[in-house]
Amino acid sequence: MGAKVFECKMCGDCCRGIGGIYLNVSEIFEIASGLGTDIHSFLKKYCEISSGNLRLRSNKSGYCIFYDPHDKCTIHPFKPSICSLWPFFPANIKDPNSFEIAKIACLGIKKGISHKEFVEAWQKLNDRQ
Repeated sequence: MGAKVFECKMCGDCCRGIGGIYLNVSEIFEIASGLGTDIHSFLKKYCEISSGNLRLRSNKSGYCIFYDPHDKCTIHPFKPSICSLWPFFPANIKDPNSFEIAKIACLGIKKGISHKEFVEAWQKLNDRQ
């Protein structure tokens, strides 16, 4: 995923914070299936409604309910698409200021790169897909 501009350090910082990880219908089914549980149980145990949308709960430390300090993402093989996007979120692509904030917050984003280089890496990544 663009090792030149981003290399995940598995620190878990992107798994923590206000806002939450919103899910679409296919992700609900995929995660529930990956966990070997039924949809009703999955929704009741791991999800909540926020602003009319379904999202994963956070634990007491503010991390995604599926983040473990030792094992990291416990649903990594079937994690939500928004998690797979990081750090190439639309805001970081469109807004240089958002990118600079992400660069400060994320140890995996190469510190010396410009917003232009970041966007070019994202475009190359999309061209390959």
